[in-house]
Parts: sequence; structure tokens; C-alpha cells
Amino acid sequence: MTILCPAEFAEATRFAVGADEALEAAIYHAGDAERRKALEARRGQASKSLLQCFGSRANSDDIDNKNPFFPDGSEVLYDDGTKRTILDLGKYMRPLRETFVFKDMAQHSFFFREEYIDPDTRKRVDVYDRCWYIFRDGTTQEEADTLSDEELEQKLRESNGNVERTYCPETVQAIESAGENVPFVETMKKRVGMCGGIIYHADHDEDGKPLPYGSWSTHT
Repeated sequence: MTILCPAEFAEATRFAVGADEALEAAIYHAGDAERRKALEARRGQASKSLLQCFGSRANSDDIDNKNPFFPDGSEVLYDDGTKRTILDLGKYMRPLRETFVFKDMAQHSFFFREEYIDPDTRKRVDVYDRCWYIFRDGTTQEEADTLSDEELEQKLRESNGNVERTYCPETVQAIESAGENVPFVETMKKRVGMCGGIIYHADHDEDGKPLPYGSWSTHT
């Protein structure tokens, strides 16, 4: 995981400590036992939730990099225009999954995006996987062969399930073996990592006004 907004991250950690201190003050000054019990259940929520959100992103990177899915025929495009296959790169030079964290427009919050990086230079790379679009919507093979990548995706979105995208060659092999007259197109599709946010949410009082304490949650 790479944090590209160190000042904002440092500010958020300070804010989390202050929010937990404000919550402790609210617990101390709680007017009745029921309210005190409810507040005590949230004790330390700001620091805990901020740490858990960042920890979950780091853990996700670790899991993906320990057991990555890289078919031998997938291709890696480098910033200098060089293109190499996973088979050519081997186990130790294949890309790493990395989460990049940016500041968000919401206060105390962050935006993140998953990318792939070269393990040697740690520069970003693009990964392309071989896939097939299978047409059961009346599209002819001649028509399918003329479609651009954008048009293939549009067909997929608008097909109501009659166009399928698969990354499994066995699916296409089964169609061919069965002698089905089903058009399909083979292409390379760029992997797009998951995007999301680590967002701060203030708690609110009975009147809906924000309180000086709260917690973070992850959204994708």
C-alpha cells in the first residue's frame, strides 16, 4: 500500500485521537446510565476504525500478492511501451498488486485505487488478460469481428445476458467441441482495479447535529 497524501493521513490520525478523547469526555459527562452504556460501547472507535480500514487494504494487497491469478498468456505493458507475457516474466518478476491512497474531498477521508506495479522499479504497469465475448443475441460472426473494445463492452451491457464475457478458454472450447453455431471474439482486456473510499462519519445527536467524535468505514 502506498499513501500519497502523508499530510492528510497524519492529520486524520491526530483527529482520530482527538475524537476518541471527545468521546471519553462524553462518557464521563453522560447524564444517565443508559446513555453512558451506549457511549462506552463506542469507546476508541475512531482510532480503531481508522486503523482497521487501512489494515484491511494492506491485507488485501498481501493476500492478492501471495496467491495472484496470472494466466501465462496475460500481458504486461510497461511505461516505455515494452510488452511481456506472464510466462516470460516468471514467478519473481510478475506485477504486484498495490493500493494507492489519495486525499478525498470529504474532510478526514481518503480515496483509494488498486493498481499493478513492477516489483523491480515499482512503477505502474498495465495488465491485459485474454478473454472472449460470446454472442447469443443474433449477432453474426462477421458483425462481431468488426466491433471495437468499447462496442464489445456496450454489447455486453445491453444484451440482457445474451452476450457473455469469459476468461476461461474451456468455455469457448466447449462451444467449438459441441459444434454450436455461436459467434465469439477473442481479445485482450485491461484489468481495472477496485476503487473506493475510507470515509469518516461523525456521530450525531438527537437533533441530527454532528458530534466531535465518530468513526471511519470503507466503501467500494
